[in-house]
Amino acid sequence: MPTPNTGFVGVSAGELHSLGLKADGSVVGWGHNNNGQCDVPPPNTGFVAISGGAYHSLGLRADGSVVAWGWDEHGESSPPAWNVVCLAIAAGKDRSLTVKVRVRGDLNCDDVVSFDDMGPFVLALTDPVGYAALYPDCPILNADCDADGDVDLDDINAFVGLLTR
Repeated sequence: MPTPNTGFVGVSAGELHSLGLKADGSVVGWGHNNNGQCDVPPPNTGFVAISGGAYHSLGLRADGSVVAWGWDEHGESSPPAWNVVCLAIAAGKDRSLTVKVRVRGDLNCDDVVSFDDMGPFVLALTDPVGYAALYPDCPILNADCDADGDVDLDDINAFVGLLTR
């Protein structure tokens, strides 16, 4: 256990190591460190959540990005390219999970709402089956810009509002 043993707002245990999240957004690791699972990569700031896996560790930053370190034989320490909009993390024995934010109005799933989403938005409104075929990994409910639970013509004004922010 690191000293001083103060200022912690969260803890997580891996197989033989532990992580502590400090109030200042930094992470402290201790215990067995044969794969670097306790060595937080720089910059060690801005973390809001941590999770210890068997031989790897995850940290979620306030900006929604995921940082991973330690053992990586199965890709558990290789966050996906879209890791900038995550809400939660979980590290398992040799796996890692992230929960991605759904960005309302982002119809091509590039994690931003831009004029590049206009064509996919129109397709989602007029041909939902065609939209699903062209964008199988992008939920059609991203077109639900007025947040009423369905995709319809009422979403147009809200979509335009998202474009002009």
